[in-house]
Amino acid sequence: MTVVREERVDEPLEEVVIRYRNDRIEVISLCWNRRSFKVTENHSHWVDRSFQPPVHGFTVTVDSGDILELAFQEGQATWRLERVFLE
Repeated sequence: MTVVREERVDEPLEEVVIRYRNDRIEVISLCWNRRSFKVTENHSHWVDRSFQPPVHGFTVTVDSGDILELAFQEGQATWRLERVFLE
């Protein structure tokens, strides 16, 4: 049985590269703590409208194999790493 550990991070990302494709936002790569990661899979995207302005959430798998939860608040130029899921 695989055990997945969740770590809350809540830190800003230094860089995020995205692209718009077929009316979807895809995360391509990111930089956190001076480490660059390529996104190998975009899993989900949601919008939390309980915040004003709304917050966009994303889960992605990066080339290290970790799954990351990212957040971007509309109207701000800041992306955050919310959580890391490790096996």
